[in-house]
Amino acid sequence: KLNKVVMSLVSGGLYQKIVADEEFKSGIGADPDVFHTEQTHSLSLEDIYGVLVLLFTGYLLSLTSLIGEIVFHHCAKK
Repeated sequence: KLNKVVMSLVSGGLYQKIVADEEFKSGIGADPDVFHTEQTHSLSLEDIYGVLVLLFTGYLLSLTSLIGEIVFHHCAKK
């Protein structure tokens, strides 16, 4: 039964794909022309502006929710 499973993996090409993926990850099968290094630079505020807007929007929504829960709990007690 194990032989059937192994043979189906090999004949289906899954084994070759796994080997190729691992070679690619480790750099063995990577083409040196594909991977080129560029000089890095630090991110500016303009680069992360959209992410910061989403972050502070989330903070504002969570603060609004917290205040709403406090008010609701306070009104429900009376």
